[in-house]
Amino acid sequence: MITNNSYLDGIIHRQMRKHLLETFNKIYILDLHGSAKKNEKASDGGKDENIFAIQQGVAISIFVRTSTTKKKLGDVYHAELYGKRDHKFEELNKLNISEMTWEKLACIVPHYFFVPKNFTAVGEYEKGFKLDELFSAYSMGIATARDD
Repeated sequence: MITNNSYLDGIIHRQMRKHLLETFNKIYILDLHGSAKKNEKASDGGKDENIFAIQQGVAISIFVRTSTTKKKLGDVYHAELYGKRDHKFEELNKLNISEMTWEKLACIVPHYFFVPKNFTAVGEYEKGFKLDELFSAYSMGIATARDD
């Protein structure tokens, strides 16, 4: 399935990713990048173009269900392709999916990202305090209560 790639790491898509993990045994994601909004660059520092000449990045997803009953979350495998449109088409035309190098991802609660993420500093981050611990009084701010 060829789709917009925003669901791969978008914060608001975590329930969608969790549902996909609960539904499928294996998920293969080939991220073709190309988002004009993220201003991504190829590994050589060159331009990264979208294969469809649109602003939103694109991904090819393959969802595999191998059993009728599923008790654990599925596995996610990720690969990516950067570069100019012509380069991506050349690579896709000669692509053999069984010979690709797929990186198995650890989909960690609560976000279940479908892209590689570095969580080595999470422990340090969690040593900090939450905003609701700093500000104990909740308020919606100044309200005029419907006066003229």
